[in-house]
Amino acid sequence: SDEDLEIEEEDFEEAFMRVEEMPSFKGCSDEQCTENEMMAFIQRNIIYPAICKENNITGRVYIEMIVSKTGKVTNVKLISGSEGRADENLEKEGIRVVKKLPDFTPGRQQGKAANVKYTIPIVFELN
Repeated sequence: SDEDLEIEEEDFEEAFMRVEEMPSFKGCSDEQCTENEMMAFIQRNIIYPAICKENNITGRVYIEMIVSKTGKVTNVKLISGSEGRADENLEKEGIRVVKKLPDFTPGRQQGKAANVKYTIPIVFELN
């Protein structure tokens, strides 16, 4: 289908791990606040997959994302952690929640908005 051809140009641009001014989450003015708020948002929105709950399945999922220079969360994908892959239901839920993150104030490098790559660890544990 034709849709496969419409690749956003942003995908081809470099994404930085660190920029002079890191992206910020709504209401935050520093990185620590952004990290805390981002994780709080994820925790609030996670729905522990029922099948995993019933079977006592826990795990850690690593999700990569890019906060684009327009502040949108893009290129959300799973990356394998050192302990290998988690249960696929946990993986899907991790991706779903990260895709729901609201827009950020974009990061800046040398005064220009830049794409910034993040790796987010999400821990699924049953208490």
